Amino acid sequence: MYIICSTCGSANPATSTTCWKCSMPLAPREEPPQTNAPHPATPRPPTAAPASTDKPSSTGGVGPAMVTAETLQFTTASYTTRTRVAGEAPLSLALNFPAPLWMGEPATLQLELRNLISKPIENVEVSLLSRAFRETLSESFPLLPGREMLRFPLKAIPAATGQFLLTCTVKLRSGGQVKNYIGARVIWVNPVPAPEQYPLLPERVKVNRGATGTHLRAVCEATPAAAPPVLANWDAVQAVTLPEMYEPLELGLDYQLSVSALEEGSQRQELYIPRLFITNAQTGTKLKLNPANPDEGKGIHLVARPTFKIGRSRLDSDYVTWFWPRSHANDERTRHISRVHVILEIRDGRPMLRDGGSVAGSNYDGQPLSVEKWEPILRRATLVLAGEYYLEIHPTPGASTGPLVIKNLQLWNGPHDAPPPPLRGAIHFTPMNTQVAHHDAIWLFSDASFGTSRSNALVLPDTQGVGEIQGRFHYACGAFWLENVARNEMVRVNYYALKPGEVAPLINGQLVQLGKVNYHVEILT
Repeated sequence: MYIICSTCGSANPATSTTCWKCSMPLAPREEPPQTNAPHPATPRPPTAAPASTDKPSSTGGVGPAMVTAETLQFTTASYTTRTRVAGEAPLSLALNFPAPLWMGEPATLQLELRNLISKPIENVEVSLLSRAFRETLSESFPLLPGREMLRFPLKAIPAATGQFLLTCTVKLRSGGQVKNYIGARVIWVNPVPAPEQYPLLPERVKVNRGATGTHLRAVCEATPAAAPPVLANWDAVQAVTLPEMYEPLELGLDYQLSVSALEEGSQRQELYIPRLFITNAQTGTKLKLNPANPDEGKGIHLVARPTFKIGRSRLDSDYVTWFWPRSHANDERTRHISRVHVILEIRDGRPMLRDGGSVAGSNYDGQPLSVEKWEPILRRATLVLAGEYYLEIHPTPGASTGPLVIKNLQLWNGPHDAPPPPLRGAIHFTPMNTQVAHHDAIWLFSDASFGTSRSNALVLPDTQGVGEIQGRFHYACGAFWLENVARNEMVRVNYYALKPGEVAPLINGQLVQLGKVNYHVEILT
């Protein structure tokens, strides 16, 4: 019995899930394949509906449409947090823009931080990130007393003109927990006027007011006794000030972590290879952890290559972008995604990405991607494929700034002269409007922590029985390593429970246990 691929017409064995010829998902046998797939949908905010919905995607024009302020707000990590809010934030954050933003000109953003509870909040860290600015804006405070309000400025230099996302994070300690909140809004940066543009019309000056922004004339007309200024020259433009307006930012809970788990996970012990594994040595560039029982969980892939590919092809892509679970409607949506839709690569010592020549286009951090231009991955942001697959790209820092130090490495049988990783940390990928398809995926540079807290590079389900920060995967000496951090004997290699500070080299055929789930190790070159 065969399944006919609705994309290329090839015959496939009945047990196949993807076409052998074009790598497209095959329609489930119980449903007839659809041959008239809709055009790629225009970029739109993902909904909170479950990914298993049977409603087909809406039709639209071929290719991605211009991203609006509304869709920009939903292409940030803030969408992820809105679906996972666990209670109200203990504080509020509001922003005021004292003047319009101009490219290349120093600017000041004013922030208002207010403690909404009666107890003090400790170790408050506020960060503002945007492609509009040359660097991250941040400030920290050791203590914010109960019911107190604090206003402070942050200096910035806009580096480009246009419409951008501004992502704000607030990290704090309260009630024995470390909590991180995140929110986002859209901002606009004006180009510096050319001499022939004077006198500049006030309606041509974009002002950061409200979710969709406005212009200078509208702000002046809405302010009693404030006539629109005469912008006869650059001095007049720089003299423009806006009436004070602190606009609250919607904050959602990003992650929380107990202080004890944070302290345990941040301890850098002197690592040691147990005698049982000292002769285990295998180099490779891809680690596959395949669950011994597929019903217990998804597989885990760690890719340590300089290039990482995202798309629908299980053969050609490292992260597989299927809409999951399988259904007729989800398969039709998956067909809009190219075999290799986006390519990530380490270039000039930085992780970067570009479109892979897709038909339906891609969008990163609110900006369209092209085939010719590489865009840097500077921070956590959202990648949109074909206007409807939303994937969060989350760089995570390494546990240390230097190379992996193992006390008895000289006794290990593997190579000792392999070059060090080009970068520190890892990049994790999280689908925002569907489930993970076949396996989780990490682009691994030096190390990636794992556990149940969303502060980890690899987040495991609570039902798996591991700790908040359970351990780390490392890539060093051309090999993959597994380190245990927590004191709960939930990390085992060939039934041996790794103690805190012990690290085991991974080789083909090993059985790795992470909590309640067993995985078979497969290493590829």
